[in-house]
Amino acid sequence: MNRSVSSILFFFAALLLAAGLLSAFYSPERVIGWYPKGITGLSICGAGAVLAAVFGILDKKGVTWALWAGLILSFLFLCQCGLTVFKIVRTLEELSQDPAAKASAVHKLSANFLAFVASVRTFVFLGLIARHRKS
Repeated sequence: MNRSVSSILFFFAALLLAAGLLSAFYSPERVIGWYPKGITGLSICGAGAVLAAVFGILDKKGVTWALWAGLILSFLFLCQCGLTVFKIVRTLEELSQDPAAKASAVHKLSANFLAFVASVRTFVFLGLIARHRKS
């Protein structure tokens, strides 16, 4: 594995930002445009992207704890987004009678699933690097 910690964290930041933008600019009616209910997804994913980018910059400058901070950040997103994804998947069957509620749930599911996949990828890669890094 020839990936650096900073490149993994920068890619994680880009995927989190993409998930936040998906949340805020793609409505459940499948129209691209401002979706005010998605502002929480944009703010949370945007803050996570900023933190991941800062940790990537710190790692490039030689700060050793940036790896562990990135690992903790990805674990927090893994837990939160994973929990949200599984809750939504469980309730999709119940929402089949209400198309508007189902569209809203699928919208929320798509943004959370992207953040979940990004956090799993980052957590695994950083965990492998941390395991093989000599202290």
